[in-house]
Amino acid sequence: VRTYKLDTVLLILKCTQESKGCSWYIRAAKIAGSDFFSVTRYRSKHTCSRAVQSSSNCRRRGNPRLVAAVLHEDYPGQFDTPVPKTIVDVVHRRAGVTVSYSTALRGKQLHVSDVRGTPEEGYRMLFSYLYMLEQENPGTKTNVQLDADNRFEYLFVALGASIEGFQ
Repeated sequence: VRTYKLDTVLLILKCTQESKGCSWYIRAAKIAGSDFFSVTRYRSKHTCSRAVQSSSNCRRRGNPRLVAAVLHEDYPGQFDTPVPKTIVDVVHRRAGVTVSYSTALRGKQLHVSDVRGTPEEGYRMLFSYLYMLEQENPGTKTNVQLDADNRFEYLFVALGASIEGFQ
């Protein structure tokens, strides 16, 4: 399989034996408003010999984004994933591609980053979280201290139940 066209909205893959008349083909278009592609055309039959190998004789390799996608499916919303050595086997079994230990590690880190979000996203949500914490836990006290440049310095949280327990 070789990539014939790849851009932000369209993906076309064709058989490497297309020049010899093989008609295998897949076309996918990006679904509006998402990161997913939808297959729009697919010719499933290879008309070339199945025994024909690509002239480059290279193995299919995965990248960290593929590893993260496999982990998203197997461990949705979880930080706790297998060790990279196990991830190498999982990706090979699930996606049929080989990845190195370091690629598996980078994919695992990408998965955790996707689940956790960036520090900037977390900071933007901090004040809403603290407000809801005070609303849902009577007696809870929170305080965010910022420095002279309006940068985060420290955070204080005392849960209402803990305050009540000390009185």
